[in-house]
Amino acid sequence: MWGNATLPGTCCQGPLLLKLDANGNSEWQKAYNAGVHCFTGIGTQCSAIGGIAYSVQQTSDGGYSVAGAGHLKFPSGAPLVPWLAKTDPSGNLVWQYSYYQSYPTTGSPISQYFASSTLTSDGGYLSLGFTENPVDGKVELFAVRTDSAGLVGTCSQIHSATARNVVDPGLATIAPIFPVQRTAPAQADLPATTRSTSIGSTGGGC
Repeated sequence: MWGNATLPGTCCQGPLLLKLDANGNSEWQKAYNAGVHCFTGIGTQCSAIGGIAYSVQQTSDGGYSVAGAGHLKFPSGAPLVPWLAKTDPSGNLVWQYSYYQSYPTTGSPISQYFASSTLTSDGGYLSLGFTENPVDGKVELFAVRTDSAGLVGTCSQIHSATARNVVDPGLATIAPIFPVQRTAPAQADLPATTRSTSIGSTGGGC
């Protein structure tokens, strides 16, 4: 995540994508943010609108898919929700969407992020993250399978993402001095146990 905000609620922050050469030198840098959103809570509060990236995959056209979490601009806040975006080979946004379940009574989102994402054999995307059960509040996995354009048929849980600015953050390259360990220490065998699990789907999924 990139940020240049100096105080809470000041601009800007958001997911950061860097293209490096084989020697670790920066070829280009792109950060994705949507400025500042002010809302009414306990008085008026403001929040930088951006998010964080957890997964990056290179696509067949040389671009990249970026999955993670992105802020929404709500009247009462700026919640984080699962976010998936596609860029061109230079890191410019081609499309982006938010995917989330909502509380039936309030419409507030209960899904929070995509922890990982992968490309599918037909050119689509499979992303996996975190949500809650709107009935009992239990933590659940949230999986979304899209086509190559990030769409999921007529699913009501896909939403247009908050429009983001694409900026070059101009980060400098610094050569850190870390000690290098040449040999790995011996590790004792640790006991392992297994535990059976079950997989199900909720009625609200698409």
